[in-house]
Amino acid sequence: MTPMGLFDFLHEHPEHIIVLDDIASLFGQPAALQILMAALDGDPDVPRKVTYKSKDKSISFEFSGGIIAISNVPLRQDPLANAVTSRLVQLEHEPSDEEIAAFMFHLSLEGYKDLTSDECKEVVEFIVAETRQYDERLDLRHLAKAYEDRRQWEHGNSMTQWQNLVRTSLNKMMVESSIPMTKADEIELQRSKVKEVIQRFPNDRERQMKESQLKKSTFYKRLRELQTAS
Repeated sequence: MTPMGLFDFLHEHPEHIIVLDDIASLFGQPAALQILMAALDGDPDVPRKVTYKSKDKSISFEFSGGIIAISNVPLRQDPLANAVTSRLVQLEHEPSDEEIAAFMFHLSLEGYKDLTSDECKEVVEFIVAETRQYDERLDLRHLAKAYEDRRQWEHGNSMTQWQNLVRTSLNKMMVESSIPMTKADEIELQRSKVKEVIQRFPNDRERQMKESQLKKSTFYKRLRELQTAS
């Protein structure tokens, strides 16, 4: 979902409880976070004004509904995301590695396509051992990929042992999941936060800096960049 798609969806259902499922990518877009901030701001019993501004137009509506957002990853730690977090009740489901491992073994009892339950159990045992060796968290997403690696080897479509195929896949996924936010992303989020607080508190510089949660020097640097761009 794009930020404009989110705005349109809230606009179409201003009095409903909106459930946004699996929207990690949406949380990474400053414009979407600004829309969520407006929709979640203030007293839950009082309609909140949500505005979307583009180069050619400005659209606003009153939102009196609620939002439930479900994501597999947490909000990033930056001023804009922190502002969204401050407006909601955050509930985390964080199963332990032991619970995830137990669930994997439970799933293995059903088998997978043409793999027997015993073959699936061997795959789970290998995933658990490899993940603990690298001191990483277990992840259910690893399971289906590992099953397919095992099937590829069982069908004679790979000269590499299935264990090595699974190990390679695990290493790749672990590296990709550890990529930090870039400096460019951080700067863009800071600019968006400065722009948002200026719109909310146009004549109160002290309040703008306080709400932005940025250092004074960073706030004015981002402000100059926005003024130059406009």
